[in-house]
Amino acid sequence: MLLPVINLPARSAIKVMANRHFAELGDVWKHLPLAEVLRLNPPQSYWETHAGSLCYPLTASPTRVHGALRFLKRAPLDPDLIGCYVALTPTWNETAYFADYILPMGHGSERHDIHSYETHDAQWVGFRQPVKKAARQRLGEEVNDTREVNPGEVWEENEFWLDLTWRIDPDGSLGIRQFAESKKKPGERLGVNEYYEWIFENSLPGLPEKAKAEDRTPLEYMRRYGVFEVQKKVGALYEETVPSDELEDLTEDPFGRVFTRAPKSPSPNIVPIPTPDGDQDGRRFVGVRQNGEIKRGFPTPRHAQLRE
Repeated sequence: MLLPVINLPARSAIKVMANRHFAELGDVWKHLPLAEVLRLNPPQSYWETHAGSLCYPLTASPTRVHGALRFLKRAPLDPDLIGCYVALTPTWNETAYFADYILPMGHGSERHDIHSYETHDAQWVGFRQPVKKAARQRLGEEVNDTREVNPGEVWEENEFWLDLTWRIDPDGSLGIRQFAESKKKPGERLGVNEYYEWIFENSLPGLPEKAKAEDRTPLEYMRRYGVFEVQKKVGALYEETVPSDELEDLTEDPFGRVFTRAPKSPSPNIVPIPTPDGDQDGRRFVGVRQNGEIKRGFPTPRHAQLRE
């Protein structure tokens, strides 16, 4: 299934696109594997989420000539390959234009979200909240989900996907209901409060202690302040020296990558970080040797920055 892009007229109001590489060759190529999978195994329905600029004007440029503009001239158009196409999006855009159904999703002020940016030499996590829902709840009102308060009955994606998962596997036979089931109340659907409550209690070192000092739970602390600084003056992580307790029965390859038999230290961060494979004897990668010391290195295959 190959969906073309709507040719939206350029508007003077459009100053910056969220994806400035939109419709370039790389942007087209990265979607081709998905398109091929959908062509070989057409689903009954296709759901896509999108958050970005209000619209992307498909104007001619040296990079788009070899990207989306060339693609549109050669791509086959067959609307029967997908029976139903649903776009989950907060904006009107090229994917929404071709959708059979459009489900409005929330922007930053209409949904729960955790985020962080490279603002200064520190590690910190911010917590967005749906503004109107949070305000109503602080006034003592009971709000079940964001559709009750967001403009246009916009339903935030956290609530939507939890509810959808719960409904499509009502008896657990598909094996996915378990991922949307409450741990505190087995048999009931997981709620947004419990979802973020677990994250803040188990994934942010120092937050439970900080919250307890103010007689708050970690979730109450984040709802009150909206941000937590995990660590100050972090510095260049790639220059961190690997401690001796992680260095056991070492081997080193021709690229200077060092492998160890010492088990990896537990980390509260469950986000997967790319690492190279271990050596042929089962040791795991631990760092790179630089000037006689073993450093953490970069999250690249060789854990080093290559310059030409």
